[in-house]
Amino acid sequence: MARESKPSDMCPCGSGKLYSDCCGRFHDGKAVPETPEQLMRSRYSAFVVKKPMYLLDTWHPSTRPSELNLDDPVKWLSLKIKSSGFNSPDEGLVH
Repeated sequence: MARESKPSDMCPCGSGKLYSDCCGRFHDGKAVPETPEQLMRSRYSAFVVKKPMYLLDTWHPSTRPSELNLDDPVKWLSLKIKSSGFNSPDEGLVH
């Protein structure tokens, strides 16, 4: 069963922002991640709140599975970003 995030919940990505002001806006299609870090945080949060369609939509086609089952009893603990940035206008890195 999917964990429902409320607008008043803190975002699971660890940004310190409300879910609705952080990754929730990407999951709801109200915004598109503009940086590699935003994309990484939004994808991590999508695993936590069980948004398989968002994950599939943001997965590179060359490695994307045809479906994604998030019903496993995995407990996501935290995301730690050490650094992030752009290598070029079309490529970014997150460590």
